[in-house]
Amino acid sequence: MDFQVPNTLAEQIANYLAERIMTGQIRPGERIQEATLAAKLNVSRASVKKRCTPSNAGIW
Repeated sequence: MDFQVPNTLAEQIANYLAERIMTGQIRPGERIQEATLAAKLNVSRASVKKRCTPSNAGIW
């Protein structure tokens, strides 16, 4: 059995967004509403904002 460290909240948000971008559910150039995404994922707006700032974008 392999031990896997659980994803951080930031990684979970990034994975969610990446999956939707790759499947075309989010189109290039489409605006992502911070409040809507936070409500959909049941996380704080601050978590979404932190994940989507340019300084954190390179983690994807």
